[in-house]
Amino acid sequence: MKPKQVPYIFIPYPAFLAECDELTPQEKAVLLFLMSSTYRNWNPSYRELSAKLSLGNSTIKRAITKLRLLGFITASVSIHGETYKNKVNQYRVNFKNPTEWCPTLDLKTSIERCYEMNGSPVPIFSYVYLDNKTLAEDFEHALSTGEIRRTRAVAVDMVDKILSSTLPIAVRLEFEEKKFSKLVGVWRSCRAFIEWLEIKKDYLNGEQVEQLKNLFISENLDGERRTILRETLLTKTAAEFLTVMETEREKSQAERDKKLSPP
Repeated sequence: MKPKQVPYIFIPYPAFLAECDELTPQEKAVLLFLMSSTYRNWNPSYRELSAKLSLGNSTIKRAITKLRLLGFITASVSIHGETYKNKVNQYRVNFKNPTEWCPTLDLKTSIERCYEMNGSPVPIFSYVYLDNKTLAEDFEHALSTGEIRRTRAVAVDMVDKILSSTLPIAVRLEFEEKKFSKLVGVWRSCRAFIEWLEIKKDYLNGEQVEQLKNLFISENLDGERRTILRETLLTKTAAEFLTVMETEREKSQAERDKKLSPP
């Protein structure tokens, strides 16, 4: 007797995604179909996905974007413009490589609990979104620009530091994103920081302003050479700080010129 043919492939769908609030039912359906396609070594186009799942092209586009931001898939074709409808993407489902995932904190907790209940090693994450709001901001930016970037995600080792801060999370994140310490030269960093702080201080209390100043000092004004700048930043107004900064900059330039001048 001829053995019965089973007309489908069993796809192991991670349990933590069953009640994942970060994904809509449509986005889960797209993910499941891409997982199935991976097993079949098939890379469907947006149009084929749309036809198979009875979803509009825009819904497919949004699903691909969200899944890429969360790191559950990698897709090689840009979502920008109208050409995506007929393009065949090269998809890779990342469920065997959790280090590429970028979940929200709530989803991270769900994932870790799921793995613990199954007696499996808990995945190690590189980046996470602090909440759904930061994920939504990156999601909307990706849809409008066609570039999928995790600009609002933070390194896992920074999470406790940010959450323990008295600063609003959004302000702390913005401070981190500004990367004042990466600007060329301490003078440019000081000016950029004080101008940014002047914009933000109307929405912060005195303790929060002091915390931002101390964060900036720890990253940019360490050491004996910056004592005057540190003290001025903590005790004077923004205008006075800029005046002192300019004086210190000129003194520093004069010292360099003197060292370079011939004897």
